[in-house]
Amino acid sequence: MVECCFRMEESLHYTYKINRKRNIIAALEVRVVKQGSFEALMDFCVSKGTSLSQYKKRSCIKSEEALKILDSRVIGKYFSPKSPL
Repeated sequence: MVECCFRMEESLHYTYKINRKRNIIAALEVRVVKQGSFEALMDFCVSKGTSLSQYKKRSCIKSEEALKILDSRVIGKYFSPKSPL
């Protein structure tokens, strides 16, 4: 998984790589969550008024409550140990 993080960082835009090398942004982090985590997130969103038929998995989550749901289900955290440049 650590190698996967590094390979993903290598594939990102040059601007990301420069900012990463300068420590402007942190290393890419990949988190593995328990099975059913995204269903729990969907249930939370529906409970807050999202229509079940219109629900789509999020690419960006701003809700602290939603982040807590995912954080509570993390079973692994992985970082790239080196800068991609």
